[in-house]
Amino acid sequence: MTKVTPRIRAQIWRERVVDVNDGILGVAGLLSGLVTADLRSTTIIVTAVVAISAGATSMAAMRYTEASFNRDAIMTEIAETKRRLALTPQEEYDELVDIYLDKGLSDRLAHEVAQELSAHNALEAHIDDELDLDERDFQSPVTAGLTAALAFLVGALMPALIALLVPPYNQLIVTLGAVTLSLGITSFVGAKFGHTHPARTIIRAVSFGLLTLAIASGVGELAD
Repeated sequence: MTKVTPRIRAQIWRERVVDVNDGILGVAGLLSGLVTADLRSTTIIVTAVVAISAGATSMAAMRYTEASFNRDAIMTEIAETKRRLALTPQEEYDELVDIYLDKGLSDRLAHEVAQELSAHNALEAHIDDELDLDERDFQSPVTAGLTAALAFLVGALMPALIALLVPPYNQLIVTLGAVTLSLGITSFVGAKFGHTHPARTIIRAVSFGLLTLAIASGVGELAD
């Protein structure tokens, strides 16, 4: 029931890459707008720190809430299944048989499988085959929140370092190049581990990243 499958690993990698990219674009876009608005370096640095803190906290809270809601819903489903097994075991057995028939098993084999699994652990059989749950559904909300925050911080580190180390008159062009390279790398890694097409994944991420920077810079220019 809690075995880590390749599909789930791929999903986890995709989520973490999205969180990293959020950190890259969220902070880089904000700083690009501030640079084009010709604000002081101190203001830009302070804003970067605030953006990173707020972004990481928000990301952690979002993933924590999402995982908590999902786990609460799953626990409710499991409790209801357990209740039905106690009250109407024959109906629950018949549901398992129907599931295996739908999967293509013969009537005899479907009954044999349902009988074997029910005798071993009826609740686990229903969790695996009726509710179709996996280890992601039992993920700790704290773990989900912390890993999301860490991924965001990793992504935000690059534009933050640019704000700290690169002179203001070069920050925009350096940010543009760094964002393109960073999104290319994270998208490639995500595609490899997530089993998607690398070229398409990179093109999509970089295109939307550059669009984000363009919009942010345009707004900053208007505010100048």
